[in-house]
Amino acid sequence: MGCCLGLGSPIRCANRMRIGHNSSRPPAATATAAVDNEYEGRSEPVNGQDALQALNVESLEEEYRRRYGLAVEMIKREVGPGDEYSNEVARVVVSSKGAWFECNDLPMEFSGATGATVVRKLLSDTETRCLLDRLHALTLIATPADTHALGLFVLYDCTGVTDPKHCFAYNLASGEPGLERPSQRIGEYREGVVPRVFRCRIHTRLPAKGVPVTRGSMFGLAGVGETNLFVSLEFTGEELRDLGRTPVGDLQQ
Repeated sequence: MGCCLGLGSPIRCANRMRIGHNSSRPPAATATAAVDNEYEGRSEPVNGQDALQALNVESLEEEYRRRYGLAVEMIKREVGPGDEYSNEVARVVVSSKGAWFECNDLPMEFSGATGATVVRKLLSDTETRCLLDRLHALTLIATPADTHALGLFVLYDCTGVTDPKHCFAYNLASGEPGLERPSQRIGEYREGVVPRVFRCRIHTRLPAKGVPVTRGSMFGLAGVGETNLFVSLEFTGEELRDLGRTPVGDLQQ
């Protein structure tokens, strides 16, 4: 039986970035600190609401670590040592047993699986742009009627970690029948631009020509030599254990 884990709504990550926008501290440590005043060129304290939001996000990240830390470690352990790729934004590990992806400064953003069909490719800039344009096109037509889940998270440069103007995030999760939630979209998709990193989680019945996986995860990393890494994890059959839905006590056994 394979295992999978997907953490971090792309919208939640984008909101995390918004709170850290123009902060003088790294995003992973931002709680209060200061923000740059664009007009006077000086720093001033964040207002009480921003500070409270930031503290709430820090609490959320700590909750994620408590709730999903064991699952993350289990995926990493099951994947085992393999080929590692990284840039200034994220890192990826691929082995014969599976693969995982995580953002350096967004601990809530993690995807990985074992027992899935893993495909690794090195893509040119043109191939990467075409693939992303196809994924983005799906976000424009997907509905809860034809798509169980679709999340696309795109980071255009390292400043996107603290500035949502440099990222694009979309999330659609159908939920329970009759309780469908509207899709959410943050930032601006830049057609024809190769980002530093992207991640897509997908489970759809839509025709998706040119998209390698319609049930699973995909992630990409720019700047692997003169090419871009692309990894797909295709989930097939029903024998797949979602560690995100597994009680912590069961993981400790």
